[in-house]
Amino acid sequence: MAKKYPRKTIVNLTILCATTGIVSLSFGILFLFYEKWIFAVILLLITLRQAIVFPKWIKLLN
Repeated sequence: MAKKYPRKTIVNLTILCATTGIVSLSFGILFLFYEKWIFAVILLLITLRQAIVFPKWIKLLN
């Protein structure tokens, strides 16, 4: 899979994955505070998914 993507693309996707995870976590916590349960659950699930995918992108960088 590493041969399929150039290094610049992998770096960009890693940065995008980290940014998406951080933003969705912060908005998930914010929606929990305002008791918007559905939005909070959706954003926390997105955070969980990004936490699973992020190490895979990091492995491709090595």
